[in-house]
Amino acid sequence: MSAATVEPAAQEPFNRRTLFWGIFASLLAAAGFFLLSTYAPDFRQPGNGSATPLSKSGVGYAGLAEWLRLTGEPPAMARTEDDLGTDMLLIVTISPESDPAALDRILELR
Repeated sequence: MSAATVEPAAQEPFNRRTLFWGIFASLLAAAGFFLLSTYAPDFRQPGNGSATPLSKSGVGYAGLAEWLRLTGEPPAMARTEDDLGTDMLLIVTISPESDPAALDRILELR
């Protein structure tokens, strides 16, 4: 038996249709990856995993904010010093890296 008599199917280890669908799936996955990478900030949840009312991690208190929202008291997020002048409940989360002067400033404003 010579090499010229080998069947064509034995020379091609993969079917052409299989190769086509494999390449198509790879291109589709790459396009989806780039699309999701481009718009990832739009899909990202607020919060960075630290102790904030937006964080759903183990140290966050998004549950407390949701409970207040469900009981009819929407929580106000203080983002500026002007927001600290109200007499509402204030939860200040401090960490070892927190600035003591900033905490003193918050206490002065309250």
